[in-house]
Amino acid sequence: MNNRLKKELDQYIGEFPLLKEEDRVKFFTSIHNGGKYRKKRSLKKWMSSILVSLVILFSAGVATAYTPFINNLVSLVSPEAALLLKPIEETSVYNDIKMETVAAVNDGEMAVIYVTLQDLSGDRIDSTLDLYDFSLSGAQMFNSQVIAFDETTKTATLRIQANGGEELNGEKVKFQIESFLSNKDTHEFETRELASILNEDAQNTVTLDMNNIPGGGGELYRSLKNQETIQVLQPKSSNTTIYETEFMEVTNIGLIEDRLHVQVRWNGEYVDSHGQFTLTDQTGSSIKSSSVNFGFDGSNTTYGREYTEYIFKVEGSSHLSYELSGNFVTSGLYEEGKWSTTFKLQAEETSMLETKFEMNMGGWTSNKLTIHPLGVTLKGEGSYAEGNKPNVDVKLKNGEVITLHSSKSINKNGEVIMKFESDIPLNLIEIESVIINGTEKTIK
Repeated sequence: MNNRLKKELDQYIGEFPLLKEEDRVKFFTSIHNGGKYRKKRSLKKWMSSILVSLVILFSAGVATAYTPFINNLVSLVSPEAALLLKPIEETSVYNDIKMETVAAVNDGEMAVIYVTLQDLSGDRIDSTLDLYDFSLSGAQMFNSQVIAFDETTKTATLRIQANGGEELNGEKVKFQIESFLSNKDTHEFETRELASILNEDAQNTVTLDMNNIPGGGGELYRSLKNQETIQVLQPKSSNTTIYETEFMEVTNIGLIEDRLHVQVRWNGEYVDSHGQFTLTDQTGSSIKSSSVNFGFDGSNTTYGREYTEYIFKVEGSSHLSYELSGNFVTSGLYEEGKWSTTFKLQAEETSMLETKFEMNMGGWTSNKLTIHPLGVTLKGEGSYAEGNKPNVDVKLKNGEVITLHSSKSINKNGEVIMKFESDIPLNLIEIESVIINGTEKTIK
């Protein structure tokens, strides 16, 4: 356990004797041993006592005289999560914006890092902050989420997730941010009758190499990717009679075989503009668009993000009864810089639970289930398709059920890895079972 954190927790407990000495010893013994202390008195009972005491101290304002680490993170995440985190508190300042890497935890499969960004002289940081170019050395599959924003100090607190496995344990890593977006706006496009803007099948198309694009998304994307090449619309001059916007223009719309294509070109001044079109019929049923991104040199498609083609699967002439609408997001600010911190990523000592688990997931079959403090991981073989995400719940011995909503997937060389994240740390000794698509797996 970090000596400074132990010292300060000891100060709280020592100056405010709300705990028995035996509980104090058990608390630090458990933290030092990764929460593995086992006695007749349950871990949950005495740990809860300690956590409640700490929360009382923090809520009373006592902790404000000490390090901001404990005071802030207990209020933002949870006492349970704060006890798992290893304090870092490394800072980097560039162009009057301060980044602080506050704390982190790594469970052998995934690292979670808490970072703050504060504008020391302006309003470039707000609640819509979105990291654009950032990385953690030795890791992959990054994502970030703003979990709090302080309007007074112009400070955003972010939760960064990165998958890297055991290779990160105990290693020095570098976390860096090179650009971010903020001041975002949302745009809703009113519905338009498809029959009034679509007269005939697409007359001119171009070939798109699906192995030479930066990506896409939606239910159809994987099947499009597997085709290796597809036909997309020939970009035309601006067609602002469909939707008039400053950040994009609809350059073509048409049918290619049994799919409706809506093509847009982005204004380069609006970095990372994005969104989605929706088709809705008279009954209210809707179809969400899939998409592919590409560039165009005047005659052929190229690698790039200048264009996005939104694609719907439609049947026969039924598309004429649909209405087209859209929801999009633009960023008013794109800020570049050089913010970086280097620190050792400590491994969480709490052991993981692994068990055999075989289930057909629709396109792939799982064979192993792993439970760790940050969530649940399923591993198997096959090909994962969007829209086939399994439902995962963790059932505790007290009857409480925790639903794991957020997930990430890796699908490479026939191997599928799906990571389901828990909003709160999981205490492994309190878990009774994991429920996947209604099938309950008892944990022994």
